[in-house]
Amino acid sequence: MTGAWLLAAGYLLFGLAWIVFSDSLGAVFFSSAQALTRFQTWKGAGFVAFSAVVVLLAAGSARRARTEQPAGAGSPVVVLLSMLVLATGLPMIALLGWHILREAQTLLDGSQRMVAEVADNTSSDIATFLDTQVRTAGAMAQRPAVRRLDAAACDPLLLDAPGILDSLQEVSTFDADGRLVCGRRERAGQPPPAWHAQLRASGLPVVGPVGKDPFAGMWTFTVVHPILDDRGAVAGAVELLMPATVLVNLLETPMPDQGAVSLLDQANTVVSRWPGPREYVGRRLTDGTRVRQVRELRNFTASGPDGVVRLYGSHAVGATGWVVVAGVPTDSLYQPARQGLLRSLAAGLAIVALCSWLVMRLARTITGPMRALRRTAEAAALGDFSLRAPEAGPAELVAVAGGVNHMLERLPELQREIREGAERTRELVEKLSRHVPSMSFIHERRGDGPGRMLFTSEAVRTILELEPDDLRRDAGPAFERIHPLDLQRVQDAIKRSGAALSFLAMEYRVVLPRQGVRHVFLQAQPERVDGGGVAWYGSVTDVTELHASQQALRLMNETLEHRIAERTAALASANDALESFSYSVAHDLRAPLHSIEGFAQAMAHALRKGDTVRATAFSERVVANAARMNVLIDGFLALARAGRVALVDSPVDLQRLVAEVVAELGRPPKTQLRILAPLPRVLADQATLRQVWHNLLANAVKYSARREHPVVEVAWHAGEGGEAVFTVSDNGAGFDPEYAHKLFSPFSRLHKAEEFEGSGVGLALVRRIVERHGGRIWAQSQPDAGATFSFTLPRERLLPPG
Repeated sequence: MTGAWLLAAGYLLFGLAWIVFSDSLGAVFFSSAQALTRFQTWKGAGFVAFSAVVVLLAAGSARRARTEQPAGAGSPVVVLLSMLVLATGLPMIALLGWHILREAQTLLDGSQRMVAEVADNTSSDIATFLDTQVRTAGAMAQRPAVRRLDAAACDPLLLDAPGILDSLQEVSTFDADGRLVCGRRERAGQPPPAWHAQLRASGLPVVGPVGKDPFAGMWTFTVVHPILDDRGAVAGAVELLMPATVLVNLLETPMPDQGAVSLLDQANTVVSRWPGPREYVGRRLTDGTRVRQVRELRNFTASGPDGVVRLYGSHAVGATGWVVVAGVPTDSLYQPARQGLLRSLAAGLAIVALCSWLVMRLARTITGPMRALRRTAEAAALGDFSLRAPEAGPAELVAVAGGVNHMLERLPELQREIREGAERTRELVEKLSRHVPSMSFIHERRGDGPGRMLFTSEAVRTILELEPDDLRRDAGPAFERIHPLDLQRVQDAIKRSGAALSFLAMEYRVVLPRQGVRHVFLQAQPERVDGGGVAWYGSVTDVTELHASQQALRLMNETLEHRIAERTAALASANDALESFSYSVAHDLRAPLHSIEGFAQAMAHALRKGDTVRATAFSERVVANAARMNVLIDGFLALARAGRVALVDSPVDLQRLVAEVVAELGRPPKTQLRILAPLPRVLADQATLRQVWHNLLANAVKYSARREHPVVEVAWHAGEGGEAVFTVSDNGAGFDPEYAHKLFSPFSRLHKAEEFEGSGVGLALVRRIVERHGGRIWAQSQPDAGATFSFTLPRERLLPPG
């Protein structure tokens, strides 16, 4: 744990140093945006790679610590020494980086001041030069010959001035409307110059922007001074036309290699540049960001027209709207910082390498004797006491090795004494537990492993089919006997008992090579032992016969309760059916009995009066009601038989069965009976299923017989869950769907006997037969729109085609 914390602290310090200095160092090394972007990409990839290496090293260290180091051991010596070097080296590297950055920043500040001063001095020189030209133009504007603005009498000085002053290309005068008065004739008749509107608006001298003279073929600029009349109004102007090259000497300033100074006019066009006075004149700066940086008169870094990245400073030229821009290559700025950084990094890496080498040497000096001491201890743990630890290395390790060697000399004698005492104790316990059927044991655990059996009685041979010696060093074979479905439950119970020192009692199964699956009962009391382990003192008893008896008794009780519940439910259902049936009998038989009674009394009364005609009519009524009563009784008997006779399932071909029923029906010749799809084979009681089809088809024929073209259709399809759904449809009289629930009740009819004859038993009989086959039945209809009767059979009653 300590090593993990140290590793985390070192990684944190490295990450902080990386975050603080990496961007600044990148700016020192990479001045262009593209190079800086590439650096940031590789920097991120490098940090991820470094993090992965750290994670792998930490995982490997943790794995070695789990496999090689005992529980509670700290970090290895080499790790601690490496952390010490890391803790001392990282601040040194951070301080080194801070110092380099300070030097780079100082150099950058000096360079910014230098370019600002160059721009300031150059703009001052140019402003002085332009001011001289303005005064020259003003002096010319005061001459009487110039003020007359007479084209026929031009002042000779206008023609001689270019020869007198090398900076002048041409001197011209213009009237108030911008027309040429004196000067080069080629310019006569041209539009007013660009400076004309500005001069008329302000009345002040104007320094014009650079432009290419179409007559002289060179880049020029103008200095214009107003000619005032006696009232002080602008009457005309004197224009000094000068080549842009006259400003080159003013731009020549001592600069580092590839340094540059440029002069921009009001339109951001290059008036002059040094070096390259002719190559760049006339180029216009169109980049909005760059224009803003120049006009804000602040330092900025950018790539020049020659592709060189420079640090620029700018300064305005008086009130002319011109700007001087001076630039110094960034390579020359950062090169000293780069060289210093590389030298410092090389020195830092050399120091880290030297420290790492010293750490490895020191670690070997310490860990070599420690490994030898460990090998000696491991050999002693395996029972080899002949190996001795070398008494070499640091003084503390020599003292420890001497103590270990002295202990090894005493260990065999101590072990012999302990062994003899344990043997006597074991013999005593074995004698006491020899005649006990349960297996007594002492189970010790240190950690999460299976532990070992310090003692097992002779009963282990019958209960687990293992030898006591098999479990002395490793209790794993005992746990391998536990049934796989019970193993996790047993292990969890043991962990809970060991953690809380609670009494353990549980039943589980074991799988034995000879006896097969057996049930055992475990009970044990845990106690703490020296060294942080737990020991259980308990017994294991074979309870297979008792478990079988309990299971048989429980199964018998559960079966008995289930049978009682089934019989109770059947009896309740039978009682409900009997009650409903009794009510139907009482209700349906009472009507014909009342009729017989009434007509018999009327017939007797007619006979007493001698009215034989009426008596005969009444007797016929008595006979008709007696016949109806006989039909009802036959219906009752049919319903009773349908619920009582056992079903005999057999394969039934419904296609053939329906064809036979159709042949038996005495239907009108005009009735069309269609079977829309071949009917399947089913497993059912053929006699009762024939009665279902006979009743449904007979009803369909009866209720559609009054149609001009009666049609009866038979179809089937697979319904929900794979059940078979059979339908019988007709285009007959139909019925009100509100009373559809009465159709399948005994003796319930939705049509009068005068309309369609019947007893009302057929559909009730159909429902009982279908339900006994595990299906259900329903009907759909509208008055005078035909009816469709549907019933189902379970999926398991469908048979494949034969």
